[in-house]
Amino acid sequence: MNKRQRISGIRISYIFLPTIIIIGIIHILIIICTVFIDSNTKKLSDESQKTTNCIDDITVMLSYTSKLSDTIGTFIYTPIIPAGPNQGQLNTGPLNAYYSEIANTDKGPNAFTAKIRTYHLAYKEQVLIDDSINCLKRLIEYQNHAMRLISDKVALPENVLARIGEYELTDAEKAYTLEEAKTAALNILFSQEYSLENRDFVSKIDEAQKLIVQSSSEVQQSYNDKISVQKILLWVFISSILAVTVLFIVLLLYLLVIPLIKTARKIYANERLGENNTLYETNLLAKAYNSLLDRHIEFEVELRKVAERDSLTGLPNRYSYNEFLKRPAPPNTSCCAFLFDINRLKYTNDTFGHSAGDVLIKKASLAIIECFQDRDNCYRIGGDEFVAIINNIERKEIDEYVADFHAAEEKYDVSVAMGFAYTTNVAKQGYEKLISEADTLMYENKRGARGEK
Repeated sequence: MNKRQRISGIRISYIFLPTIIIIGIIHILIIICTVFIDSNTKKLSDESQKTTNCIDDITVMLSYTSKLSDTIGTFIYTPIIPAGPNQGQLNTGPLNAYYSEIANTDKGPNAFTAKIRTYHLAYKEQVLIDDSINCLKRLIEYQNHAMRLISDKVALPENVLARIGEYELTDAEKAYTLEEAKTAALNILFSQEYSLENRDFVSKIDEAQKLIVQSSSEVQQSYNDKISVQKILLWVFISSILAVTVLFIVLLLYLLVIPLIKTARKIYANERLGENNTLYETNLLAKAYNSLLDRHIEFEVELRKVAERDSLTGLPNRYSYNEFLKRPAPPNTSCCAFLFDINRLKYTNDTFGHSAGDVLIKKASLAIIECFQDRDNCYRIGGDEFVAIINNIERKEIDEYVADFHAAEEKYDVSVAMGFAYTTNVAKQGYEKLISEADTLMYENKRGARGEK
């Protein structure tokens, strides 16, 4: 299993993509809801306009019927002007008004029937309208009968005669005088049959009008209910987008932004990052950073080894020695400084080469390490010079160290000049002074060594 597979956590795409999909779906629902609202609003408007137009047409028909009754009644009462400058002449005013209505193709039973058909009324409403139109037609037949009685006694203009519906008078009616014809015509217009027909016409028109208004109100209320529900859904969808967006932002803050801020702070503090975050990406970043930090630490350790350790002997080098001298000496602490110098190193380098000299240095370091390395306090401070610092040592122990070192010299077949200096309070005397004293003794020892080159 590779490192990528071991990384836990939720991928941000698993949050981001579903959020985008959810918001997209809600947007589509909002569009659909808006389309339905617009459609139902238009239907509501169309229904309202249709009802208004239908009621207007019914009102026109009522006005048309009323005008026919009024104008024909006026004419039949006074077909001949009885007095005034036009005395004895035909009363053309109401006559022309009546026949202008009859001749109007936009009005009348047929035109009204055609208009009403375009509204596609309910069955009951259409039946009432059809019955009322039949009543109107019968009323016009009564009016034609009455007008025929008058036209048979009065010389009507040709254009008016052409508009009078054909109605065959009986022989008795043809024998009427003008007054008798007028009385008969009035009796027709005021007969019980005519009144019942007119009342039936009005009542059916009124009932149809009420049903149309009631039906339209129900339809409009249905559209209003649908629009109200759709508006509620629209607000729910809009609120859902807001809620999803806020939730997404909160999740980003909690799962990504805040962990990134904490990560940045830990990076600044050079601390390891936790790899147990919720998001896969933050764990991936933490793992990558921790891996880099581990490599950096390893490199730093290696670099410190190179900087602080002698590559040939593995002992702390001159740099480490100088850093040690910078540290304050512990108070009231005894200390012994040992200085070492390899004998015949120059002779070995000159005679056998530097590789042989390196072997000699290595042997000398092994002898020193065997006696003093237990406290990691030995340093190679020059080509053939070493130093060992022992704290908390009794004076009698020094002889043991010296004896052990001479034994190590024989073991590793190496000759090393050694000098040492001891103090009971290193803080008072100081490491440098103590080492200087040891260095003086070491060189005295070195000058006394046999075979020194």
